Amino acid sequence: MRRSKNLFENLELTRYNLSLQISDKIKELIESKQLKPGVKLLSERKLAEKFGVNRVTINKAILLLEQKGLVKMKAGMGTYVTNVPPSIVTESIKSYYKFGKGSDKEIMDLREILEPEIAALAAINAESSEIKKLKKQITIVKEVLDKRDEDSYVLEDEIFHEILAEATHNELIAAIVIGLRNVMLPFKKSIFAETLHEYKYAIHTRVLEAICVRDPVTAKKAMADDIRAVRLAVGL
Repeated sequence: MRRSKNLFENLELTRYNLSLQISDKIKELIESKQLKPGVKLLSERKLAEKFGVNRVTINKAILLLEQKGLVKMKAGMGTYVTNVPPSIVTESIKSYYKFGKGSDKEIMDLREILEPEIAALAAINAESSEIKKLKKQITIVKEVLDKRDEDSYVLEDEIFHEILAEATHNELIAAIVIGLRNVMLPFKKSIFAETLHEYKYAIHTRVLEAICVRDPVTAKKAMADDIRAVRLAVGL
């Protein structure tokens, strides 16, 4: 009985390894653009013939690809290569910091690299509607700051950074910044201090003014000052 169980387990392991290898090969075709978003994969029967395996193995390979967000199985229609949305990046960042070993120092290192360049790109690429959103948002930040509403302040301040990221017109950058929101909110609450955030508001005003006149150099410098102030406040 035990021997039969071991044989079954070995068979399942072999089948899984084959499925993994096949999913990796299809993944390579997607990454190399040989299979583009919207393209329908061959049927499971034809894929089984192509790879010399049974349909169960192919089905598991496709499920592995679907779990990674690379394909979408549509009942009665087949399996299609997906156009991977920015939300994949966002969710991966959330998971890394929730279940991984992300530290406050890593967050600050990342923000120090990203935020000044984001401000500079926003100064170049922001449309008038996005500048209006930034102006409205900085007004909201000031209102909650004056009320000493800590929870609202950290949220609205983070939204200001997200609107800046969207104004770069770079979806990857925006996805990263949005993905950091759940990490940044508790971090910002832990360093809440009236004088620091009054200073940050003044700096964000300078960033916005630079964006309004299309001055990426000043916008970048101002945002670098913002990150530097936070690092000094927390000793990172």
